[in-house]
Amino acid sequence: MVEELLDRGCRVLATDVQDPVPESMSGRAKLLYRRVDVRSDEDWAAALAWVEASWNGLDLLFNNAGVAAGGRIELTDMDQWQWIVDSTSSGWSAGAAPCADAQGATLRPRRQHRVGGRSRASPRMSEYNTVKAGVVALSETLTHELKPFGIAVSVVCPTFFRTNLSSSLRGNDPESRAAAELIDGARVSAAEIAAEVLKGVDAGRPSS
Repeated sequence: MVEELLDRGCRVLATDVQDPVPESMSGRAKLLYRRVDVRSDEDWAAALAWVEASWNGLDLLFNNAGVAAGGRIELTDMDQWQWIVDSTSSGWSAGAAPCADAQGATLRPRRQHRVGGRSRASPRMSEYNTVKAGVVALSETLTHELKPFGIAVSVVCPTFFRTNLSSSLRGNDPESRAAAELIDGARVSAAEIAAEVLKGVDAGRPSS
């Protein structure tokens, strides 16, 4: 997504939990990097304050933080459920609240697209499927709440595609590696998904 936006001449603030700056994020014109833990209200507030002071607000916000977990439900413990909820669903919600303050200056009253994602409801991925369905529901809710302010919300639900998500995979079930194989062996690349996402943003589609 960053590459697609840079190709369009956009200024991009990329965020992740990595510190220091990832090698892929350094030395690029119009690209800045900031460490943000999406589970932290303080990190979100600081990042948004920087954007407001430096760029006078946001045009687009892409929320796609997440981690992977897999395994049959009887082999999934509560710690694993809580980990993926905190990292994916709760983190997304924490970012939604301050960023959705349409009466402030953080969001420009044009078109803001929040992009979440989920896979198909595949077996041996109960906790992952559950939190991603929650992201979709939150996106649909914000679509109605923010429309009066001229802010649009999109949610993207791609199938499995190649990313480094599988590196975070947790699970007590030996069969949980099946999810990683679906990600690593996917025919579709992240670049292809990013291109399709921006086509949907340009067209104003609420989902894709």
